[in-house]
Amino acid sequence: MGGTSSSMKTVMNAAAPVKVGEHDMPTFNDEQFAKIREHYGVPADFIDSSFSFALKSEGGNMSEGGGKGGNLMGFTEDRCFIIKELNKTDHETLLAIAPDYAEHMCHEDGTLLCCILAHFYHPERK
Repeated sequence: MGGTSSSMKTVMNAAAPVKVGEHDMPTFNDEQFAKIREHYGVPADFIDSSFSFALKSEGGNMSEGGGKGGNLMGFTEDRCFIIKELNKTDHETLLAIAPDYAEHMCHEDGTLLCCILAHFYHPERK
């Protein structure tokens, strides 16, 4: 999840949504993250339909302060995936490095980096 500055809106791709819970989320650089998902055999609808962006205290999956930076974070019901809110700096960095990151993640030698499968925007979370 990321911010909404004008430069970021230009790379958002509503035509390549990722299904998160009941929502089709517009993506950023999904051509890169689709390569990663394909490499690891993960479909675009990898997040289960029961995922909710509401806080746990409201019956959802997200928790405050779940990550080092204090942003919202939540696990899917099967605990296979983490959804993490990004701060503006992390969002902009991910926008900038997506092509190199995808190339590294799909390299035949493998990697020890965390596998990011999608970079998307949730309009209600901003």
